[in-house]
Amino acid sequence: MQVTLSHNVDIDVNMEGGVGSSLLRCCCAGESAFFAHYRLKPGMGERGDVLLAPGVPGEIIMLNLDGSPGRGWCISKGSFLGCDHSIAINVVMQGLAKGCCSGLGFFVMEATGQGRLLLSSYGALMRYEVQPGEVRTIDHGFVVAWSKGMQYEGTPLDLLRMGLIMFLMFRSVCCSKRR
Repeated sequence: MQVTLSHNVDIDVNMEGGVGSSLLRCCCAGESAFFAHYRLKPGMGERGDVLLAPGVPGEIIMLNLDGSPGRGWCISKGSFLGCDHSIAINVVMQGLAKGCCSGLGFFVMEATGQGRLLLSSYGALMRYEVQPGEVRTIDHGFVVAWSKGMQYEGTPLDLLRMGLIMFLMFRSVCCSKRR
């Protein structure tokens, strides 16, 4: 969400990727159908400021994507804040098993390319690097993003005691939010 911008910055809001992609992003991935693009006005200097903030109190993390093939980040609902124009944002389907059991839904947003990616959380963020071969159980309600291609599975753990809360088992790099 935009808080303020300097006088020399133009804003252009549109349905990125067309109506179909926008509806998929909005209805299935839990994000806005519209993207705001900020650009310097011609002849108005070399630098401008845009201040962004999440819609809820919390923290922001900036991830630098290097553009390597097959690399990127998958993003939980409500965690996307913004990115450079060089980052591609798509909605991907997780598959039947992950969609049903992971607690993240059938669709997630995926960020690929080279540039900066801004994510936010409700509460403080803690980045956790899962080591090779390590298996870690994380409550899906605390996951902000995880590296594309990371192996994970949804497993119901003690459904009666936990009130149908699903957990994820992660085997790579992820970001999680603390409350």
